[in-house]
Amino acid sequence: TEKFKERLVEEGYNPSYGARPLRRAIMRLLEDSLAEEILSGRIKEGDTAVVDVNEEGKVKVAPGKKRELLPQGVEGSEEVEEVVSNK
Repeated sequence: TEKFKERLVEEGYNPSYGARPLRRAIMRLLEDSLAEEILSGRIKEGDTAVVDVNEEGKVKVAPGKKRELLPQGVEGSEEVEEVVSNK
């Protein structure tokens, strides 16, 4: 979300060091939170995740919308409709 991006920029930039702290901010704010959700089973392989910051300033990771995978070799939704209608 935009809130999370703002937080990442805020914590990942230092006037003295530039963007050097960004890597640590990504690890701490994104990777650690996402790993906790994956290990808990709330987010599974193939799921999308939404990363946000709540009112208390804590990073929250939540499952996003489920997306169906396209059949192999199919480019877009028009081709999916054609493949489905031909079955």
